[in-house]
Amino acid sequence: MNTLIILIAGLTEVLNTTSRLLNAAMGMYVGSLEASFINHVVGSLFAGALILVGIGSNASFFQDISFIYYLGGMIGFLMLSANNYSTLHLGAMLVYILFVSTQLFTSGIIEHFGLIGAPEVPFTLKRFLGISLIIAGAFLVSQKKTLKRK
Repeated sequence: MNTLIILIAGLTEVLNTTSRLLNAAMGMYVGSLEASFINHVVGSLFAGALILVGIGSNASFFQDISFIYYLGGMIGFLMLSANNYSTLHLGAMLVYILFVSTQLFTSGIIEHFGLIGAPEVPFTLKRFLGISLIIAGAFLVSQKKTLKRK
């Protein structure tokens, strides 16, 4: 595997975790939906600025795209809102273990059936057992969880 791509993927998850925690914290002040809205407005403005200066510019980005793919923005908004709410009540570690285990299971099903343009990759017993171990870890981490607010 390409080391640079692995590093970029790792950095992306560091940024993902940091972003979600910042948004959950903002949710304490303005509410979960409102924090998600603010996040998406700021993200859209940032992406717009990058496009204006020519980074990642693709003049034909609206052509030949199925409507279903635009649902990603709506799903992202709902996901971030739910993350803001659940992080405040469960804590970051449990939310991320649940997030990752659910994401692995969902992506495994999507790949198994080749949905949304994904390559078909069989959902094997080995994959199922690996995800089950992560879910078992989530259960262990969640035991007797109490949050202390500052």
